[in-house]
Amino acid sequence: MKSLKKSRRGDIPITILVLGVVLICMAAIFTFYFSAHSVKNGLNSVGLIQKATVTMDKIALYKNLGFTNDQIDKAFYVQQDSTGKYINFSEGGLSVKYYLPQ
Repeated sequence: MKSLKKSRRGDIPITILVLGVVLICMAAIFTFYFSAHSVKNGLNSVGLIQKATVTMDKIALYKNLGFTNDQIDKAFYVQQDSTGKYINFSEGGLSVKYYLPQ
């Protein structure tokens, strides 16, 4: 019977290739995991901006209905600084400051 010789020269590059592919796949999984967390925070800011926009529409409606600025300021917690009047929304570390038109 013939004796079979095993080539050990081909085992090392194949092992390195397999380990490299596994490491690249693990790095991709970790990257997707950490970026998903930041995307969820980014999507929260969209909700806050929508809330500010709806509030701006409500303020415009109340002005058209004849409410005074003092009544509107009290109803929507309008604040004022040196730049002008604004409404402020905060949620989970995110904050949206929307300045009202003069």
